[in-house]
Amino acid sequence: MPFVRIDVPKGPAGFAEQAGEAVHRALVDSLGIPEGDRFQVLTEHEPGRLVADRSFLGVERSERVVLVEVTLVAGRSVALKRTLYAAVADRLAEVGVRREDVLISLNEVRVEDFSFGEGKAQYADSLPPHLAAKPAQAQSSASAPAPDATPVASLPFTAAVPHGDFTFISGQVGVDPATGALPPGGVAAQFEQAVANLEAVLGARGRTLADVVRVGVYLTDMADYAAMNDAYREAFAEPYPARTAIGVAGLPLGAVVEIDAIVGDRGAR
Repeated sequence: MPFVRIDVPKGPAGFAEQAGEAVHRALVDSLGIPEGDRFQVLTEHEPGRLVADRSFLGVERSERVVLVEVTLVAGRSVALKRTLYAAVADRLAEVGVRREDVLISLNEVRVEDFSFGEGKAQYADSLPPHLAAKPAQAQSSASAPAPDATPVASLPFTAAVPHGDFTFISGQVGVDPATGALPPGGVAAQFEQAVANLEAVLGARGRTLADVVRVGVYLTDMADYAAMNDAYREAFAEPYPARTAIGVAGLPLGAVVEIDAIVGDRGAR
């Protein structure tokens, strides 16, 4: 349930509704939000009631800025957030809003911070399909193994083991489950796929990257450290988990990077 507030300058009849539809389409397209999952507050403002600096950070804005505030469950990667920002700007441009005039704020909350009525915390009891099942389904199609079934699934370890207030996630390399091969593109591409594999394991257990409290990174070449850090910033949002990066002699399947993680209880962070 993204809860969305959209503030627009007063304009032609129906403009606020068009802006609301544009933002919803962007959420559906970029985050996989269900069509019916639409909760919005649309507010029109008289001239002078929406204030935004005309050149902050070098972006030249007009007096017709549109403010979009989205409250949603935490856990999306930085790369996915950037995809959302671009999608919102693109969709609003289709209804006449300059891309420079689109300001977006994301408020990330825990699953138990939503109530959909009846005084209940529905997401605390069971995550919706687009947050829980979709990552698992991405790896459980006819052409791909299930979340725990990597090419090394026959080896003697379990993908995730809960213990007390924590869940320990086994190492993930950047093997594409659809092809069983490492992607081209070196450490950045392999790290991105390894994170996707980690998200699949987490999603199958109703968890997200926001629940990760510690990450271990293993590199076969410490010369890749800077590139790994760039990819890491695309995957994990602040406040970052605790982390250790280690140089190793080799990794399974010829991978150049592997990651493991510890997930804390939802109240741990």
